Formats: sequence, C-alpha cells, structure tokens
Amino acid sequence: MLKLFFQVAIFFISNSYSFSNSGNWIIQQSPTAKNLKECFFINSATGWIVGDSGIILKTTNSGSNWFIQQSGIFSDIGSVFFINDNSGWATSWIFKTDSVNYPGTVILKTTNGGDNWNRSMLPDTNNFYSNIYFLDPQKGFIGGVPDFIKYTTNGGASWINAISDSVLVNNLPMENISFLNAQTGYACGGTQDFLGIVWKTTNEGLNWKPSFLGVDAINDMYLFSEDTLFAAAGDFKFGASYFKSENSGSNWTNHNLGYVGKVTSIAFRTKYEGWMTIGYQQKFFLTTDRGNNWSILDPPNNSSIFDICFPDSLHGWAVGADGRILTYSIAVNVNASEITLNKSFELNQNYPNPFNPSTTINYIIPTTIKGQTANVRLLVYNNLGKEIVTLVDEKQNPGNYTVHFDGTNFPSGIYFYKLLAGDFSETKKMIVLK
Repeated sequence: MLKLFFQVAIFFISNSYSFSNSGNWIIQQSPTAKNLKECFFINSATGWIVGDSGIILKTTNSGSNWFIQQSGIFSDIGSVFFINDNSGWATSWIFKTDSVNYPGTVILKTTNGGDNWNRSMLPDTNNFYSNIYFLDPQKGFIGGVPDFIKYTTNGGASWINAISDSVLVNNLPMENISFLNAQTGYACGGTQDFLGIVWKTTNEGLNWKPSFLGVDAINDMYLFSEDTLFAAAGDFKFGASYFKSENSGSNWTNHNLGYVGKVTSIAFRTKYEGWMTIGYQQKFFLTTDRGNNWSILDPPNNSSIFDICFPDSLHGWAVGADGRILTYSIAVNVNASEITLNKSFELNQNYPNPFNPSTTINYIIPTTIKGQTANVRLLVYNNLGKEIVTLVDEKQNPGNYTVHFDGTNFPSGIYFYKLLAGDFSETKKMIVLK
C-alpha cells in the first residue's frame, strides 16, 4: 500500500493525467488458458473477450468475475463488437470442411448479451473476415479478404461488397474498422513486407479511398480526434513503428519505436496517455504527451499481450497469451487536496460515439488551491439547442469524473453535451444511432 501511495502521489505532482508505471496493470483471475485475441467493453463494468477455440468470456462487474459463454464453435474467434448490453457480433474462420461447413467466415450474433449465440456462414467459400464493427443494430461492416470490406443493412442477414477507389488493393487483408461518426470511418490493413494501407470513407462506408503508408501491414488504428489519427505497424526486420496524421489522413508521418516486432494494438486512456502492445515480444509502449514520445515497459509477469482497450479514463483491460487478462485502474481514495492534478478543466469526447443506447462522458476538475470545489453543471441539448437533460448540477471536488448518459428515450440524431464550471464552458457533439 505504501508503494502504491507514493506512485499515486508522484502521478498527481507531475501535472500529468496518467500513470507511467507498468505496476498499475494488475493480473486478473482468468477462467481459461486459451490465447485471448480481443477485448471489448461497452462501459466500465460490462465487457467481452474472445480468443482461440471459440472462447468467449464476459464480465458484468469490471472483471472481478469472468464467465465462459457458449459460442457453439471450436474455431478461433478474432473479433467481437457490441452496440449495447444485448446486441453483439463476433467473427471466426473455418478451414476444415465437414458435412455442414465449408471453408470461410462464421458470423456469430447475440441479442441477449451473449447468453445465446446464433451462427451463420458467409455464402461465399474461402472468404475470410476477421474484424467487425456496427454503427447501429442494422448497419455493420466486416473486413478481410478477398473483398476487403463488406457491409450489411439488415443486422448481418446479408452482406454487400463496399467499393474501393483502387481495386488493385481490394484483395489485401483488412485488420481494423472504426468510425468517427455515421459518415466518416477508417479501416487499415495490408500485407507484411509489401504494403500498408489506411482506407477512409465519408459516405457511411459505401465507398473507401486508400492511402498507402509503407511496406508493412497496418495492424490497428486509433481515432484520436477528427484531425489526429494513429496507425500501428512494424515488423521483425526494421522494428515496431506507428504512423500519425494530423490532417484527417491526408498526410502521414512514420515513427520507429526502436524495438524489434510489430505493434498489435493501440489505445488511449486520456488525451495525454496512450498504450501500444507488441504481442509475443512481451512489451508495452506508453506515451504521456499525446503520442509525441513513447517509452517501453514490461507487462506484469512478462505477459504476451495482443489487445488493449479503455472504456473510460479510469478503467482499462489488456488480454493475451495463455488466458492472460490485465486490468488497469486508478486509485481514487488518495487525499490530493494539497497537490496539483491539472491546471485546467477538461471535457473529453464521449465513448462510444455514435452510441445506442448509452455512452460515457468523462471530465476533469483541476486542483490549484487547497480545498477548492467547483460548481459543476453537465447538460445535454438536442440539435435545436434545447436543454433536455441535466446530468450533473452540484459542487464537486477536484478529480476525474465519469457520467453515463442513457439515450433509450431519445430518437436518433445529433446531440450536444456542455460542461459549465465557473468561467469554464465547453461543448462537444455526440450521436445517437438506433
């Protein structure tokens, strides 16, 4: 406890929003020894992990307990995505044929949080799609080979090929899909030692324009803001690397991390603190300055980590080989009334966005004077500027706050949330998609 207290104290005094010590990653008890490939959380409490041999894990209490869901398949699951507590999808591949199945992609779907999973196969043989993303219960995307991206408008009952501006790269593998809003999305992929690609759409995923970033496949992306994007890459000859764009993908700069291997996952906990994983090389990369500089750290027990995610700024998970599950959580019971956390208020972008039906909003109240409190209001407006919900209206102490907004009773559309505290005022946009 004393060691943890001093770590927390150093964190606050440094005026940083992040921990910079890998000891803050804690090993959670796992019900499996199978390799875990991807984690997905819809909020700080509820999440799923998928991996080898059809394994699906779920928690509803922030990882204090994980239980195995019955996927009904025995092939590896590569990707999982949920739009709310109930509706989710996952993808898997079948290589060995039997009397029922042919080589191709299995789509798993649940409407009750994974208590039951229904499976279907894409009708085309030898089509392999490993990542999945949904905007709403009907509109979704899968990426892979040979058609790079397919989309559905009926919840996955049927799939249509998206269109690329360059058909010459349509048959290269797709690794990740993510959207900023209903119109604008990005995808990444390529082939090692040949070509790395980032695709962009501005018309709801119907058409995609590729950008060629280098000779190594892009394994993951993080959409930091509308302007700033990160793309993770690397190989075992020239080392782990990432690309960064500060003009919405029009131009990219390449940065080598100085370590042999390839980055498998990238995610940011706050606007300042971000993490990258490097798989079997058993290393983390950490930035505390918005991705300008990265340091290398050891995961607990030298774990091999494949994926990492942060549903909000207070919680994080990382998963990897041999059933490894790590959690990253910030202690909030430290008396910090006499030390500095931050010099200004900060309102973060809600996550997920777009969302259905709920999302999380995080904001920071600074500490600059001993015992200071702030009169805080967090309001939600519709697209006509009418106030529809008051989420917070009270005095609050300095610290990092997370608020959940439930849009169940509101129609699809654009909404705005506004933080008011003293002279501080900031507004951000969020989208409800049903």
